[in-house]
Parts: sequence; structure tokens; C-alpha cells
Amino acid sequence: MSTRKLTDEQFADGTSSDGNRLERGLDDVVRRINAVRKGDLARRFVPTQYVFGYLPDLSLATVLPFMLDVNDAGALAAGTTAPEEYQNPRRLKGDYLQDDNDVNWIWTTSFRFHRPVILVDVLALLTTDTAFINDFTYGPGAPPVGKSISDPVDDIRLILAVDDPWRSEDRRYDAVEIARTRWSALAETFTGRTPAGGWADMTPTPHPGGALAGLAIHARDLEIPIRRDARCRLSLELPHWAADLDPWGVQPMHRQYYSVTVTVLEEAQS
Repeated sequence: MSTRKLTDEQFADGTSSDGNRLERGLDDVVRRINAVRKGDLARRFVPTQYVFGYLPDLSLATVLPFMLDVNDAGALAAGTTAPEEYQNPRRLKGDYLQDDNDVNWIWTTSFRFHRPVILVDVLALLTTDTAFINDFTYGPGAPPVGKSISDPVDDIRLILAVDDPWRSEDRRYDAVEIARTRWSALAETFTGRTPAGGWADMTPTPHPGGALAGLAIHARDLEIPIRRDARCRLSLELPHWAADLDPWGVQPMHRQYYSVTVTVLEEAQS
């Protein structure tokens, strides 16, 4: 750091080095060190993680928090009068419609940042066990058009959008920051297996649902700046295939349970 940032006292050829000036210079250094400025730090961000999840109702009594990504008469409650028009005919900007499928299921979680942050990581786990069963491949029944039995699914999407500050309720003006789409589940699969010798070190109680497995959808090393007072929407999208199209069917949200972690960097505050 240049000495001119530490003190106004200048020590160079042609200037004196008397005790009074040295004392004032040292006092300036002490004051600067005791009140560190932002520009003095190479790193001044700390990570913050937002964690949320969802455990589906195995009785299939509800599909919430998932909703179809269309606003039309089919989304109206019984006895509700249809509006003259729908503000957002599609609930999500950036989704993708596969062949023979003109609608999808989406679970959207919104959160607001009151100060600027840097989005660095999003991890979504779709976990299976003995109660929630899904191998994330097509079949053994009828696969969708263009798919073959045992092909890994490629119809899950992860989308993060930021609302427009002037038209926050109009999805057409969203800024899509992440669109993780049309990827093969084979690349994101994880499994949990008990070691041959068991858990000898700590002998933890095993998960009652058996070995965990599923998908780990990981968007890493993002470094996306998010403006202050931004409202973000993170959406997980599953296809709405016909009932006989494996593995999803008409209620795909009940085939796994969900854990999501969003990591941002926030500036340290004095």
C-alpha cells in the first residue's frame, strides 16, 4: 500500500524527518489500521447459504407446492369466475416443452436480497429410497416419443430468474440467470452404499428408508452478480407426461423428495 494512503506526512528527499512529523505519521497509521476501509481488503465477502426442501405426500392427496406452468381455465378453483385475460399465460420464463407435452410441473421458491450479492452455487438434490422410488430412466412401460426404454431422463429443468424492478409481476420481463435444461440424468446420479464391513467407526443408525440415491443437480462456479432489492425465483421443473409414460406419469413430484441449497457471497459490513 502506498504511504500516501496511510498518512498525509511525506518523507522524501528535501523534507525533514523530525520527531513531530514522525509522530503524526505514526498516529495516522494507527488510525487507518483501527478503521480499515473497504478498499484495503482483497476479500471482503462471506458466504451465506439458503436451504429449503420438500417432502411429498405419499398419499398423493396434493401436488402442492408444484403447479402446472400454465394459467388457464383449468387452474381455476371450483366456482371461480374466469378473468377476462391471464396476466401470465405461462408461469415460468425459460421453460422447455418436449414433444407430446405442452405443459410442465413447476415448484418455485422466491427470495429477496436487500443488498447486492454474488450468486456462486445452486445445488438441488432429488433423493430416492425404499418409499420414494425413481431410477430416472424411461421405462419399463411406454417411453415418450423419441425416447427408448432405459434411456436416462433429460426432461428436468432448473431455472433461476430475477424479477424486473419495474414490472415485477410480469414474467415476460424476468432476467433468466440460470437455465439448466436438456441435460442427461446419467451425469448427475448419486448412490449410497453400506461398506462391506459396515459402519464400524461410529455405527450410526441407518436411514429407515434404505440406501439413499437420486440426482444431484449442481450449478457451480457461477459468480453471477445480483442487484440490491432483487427478487429471485428458483424453479424446479418436471414434465407432465401422460399417465402411461414412465417414469414420470401425471404426478412426477411424488417419485422423490427434495433438498435445495443456494449459496451467495455477501459483502462484510463494518
